[in-house]
Amino acid sequence: MKSVTASCIVCACLGLLASEASAQLFGGDNNKWERILLEIKKLNTRIVEKVIPQIDRINSDIKKIKIEISRVKTEVRNVRSGNNNLSEQIDTLSNMIPGIQSSMEQSQVRAMQQIQALGKRLEQLDAIKQEVATQLGSLKDSMAKDMEQIAELNQGAFQGLIKSNEKHLRNQNARVDKSIAIMTEMAKGGANTSEALAVLQAGLVENSKARSEQNKKIIDILSKSLKEQQAAAIEIDALGGNQAKSDENVRYARETMVALKGILDKRLAEIDKTQQALQAQNDQAMQDADLIKQNLQITDQKINKLAEGLQAIHNQGIDTTKSMLTNASEVNQKIDENRAEVKLTSEKITKLIEILKAIAEKQGKLEQLLASQGGKGGNKQLMDVLADLKRKANVNISRNDRILKKLKGSR
Repeated sequence: MKSVTASCIVCACLGLLASEASAQLFGGDNNKWERILLEIKKLNTRIVEKVIPQIDRINSDIKKIKIEISRVKTEVRNVRSGNNNLSEQIDTLSNMIPGIQSSMEQSQVRAMQQIQALGKRLEQLDAIKQEVATQLGSLKDSMAKDMEQIAELNQGAFQGLIKSNEKHLRNQNARVDKSIAIMTEMAKGGANTSEALAVLQAGLVENSKARSEQNKKIIDILSKSLKEQQAAAIEIDALGGNQAKSDENVRYARETMVALKGILDKRLAEIDKTQQALQAQNDQAMQDADLIKQNLQITDQKINKLAEGLQAIHNQGIDTTKSMLTNASEVNQKIDENRAEVKLTSEKITKLIEILKAIAEKQGKLEQLLASQGGKGGNKQLMDVLADLKRKANVNISRNDRILKKLKGSR
């Protein structure tokens, strides 16, 4: 505003000077022209000191704004790249989840198959137990019949021996009953084994030990019974040849006991093998269950990490968006302020150019007036001063035009 005021003052002075020059056709006041030149120099100095630095500052602010915009664009690209990487990780995890689910389903199917196989094994064990119990019952009935026949044949002379044999047979029957009770306990142990297998080998080892002890007891009982039968056979052999049928019955009983012992040994061996197979299958089922549990734990950890990463990226995106919005508002504010300053400067320079053009026009008229009055010494000196002033004014006009174009280009 000061430069505009000074320009107006210069124009007024030039007008007065022109009036005085027209009034005084010859001669003039050189001090006035010097003051005019001094004011023009001050005006140029103000333009150089204030307007040009302001333009440079505006250009610097514009460069900073461009750098800030470039940085914001870079941050946007980085955020987009992070989102792409996150999408790739999510796709990878999504592709892994069906494989994990498939392996879990396969493990569950294998576990169900093993449980079904264990059930079939238990059914086979129950069938074997029933078969052994049936054979023991038939052996008991056969031995009772044999003893009745021996009692009928030896009712007379061998009454004492028969009583002894009856006592022995009662003891043997008691042992057989005990064996049946043991087999019943084995059946109960089998039921306990089924329950233990249902809870994955909770009592399989204890049941196996109990069965081994029971089997040993059965073998001991059968061995004692066989020895007693052999002793009875020796006693019967000592009584004479009329006991041939009794010997045959005793031999049959002994052979039956031996056959039963062989069957029991075979069945016990099969039971041991079955128990070992069940143990191995149960161990495999436990390993599969542990593997499934580990896979589930790993999956849970990965899902938790993925959720944490998603939350962090979401928060980072929110912060970046807020920062971008804040920076954008600040940048827009700075741009608006710079535009206002540029507009004001452009208006000032435009007015200055108009003032300089008016001054140049006044100078032209003054030169024409002086030229029409003739080239006297004073007028010639004044014309030289006016020519120099016009040249400087043209320089200022061209300079201000360049500044104005530069400001318009920066907008």
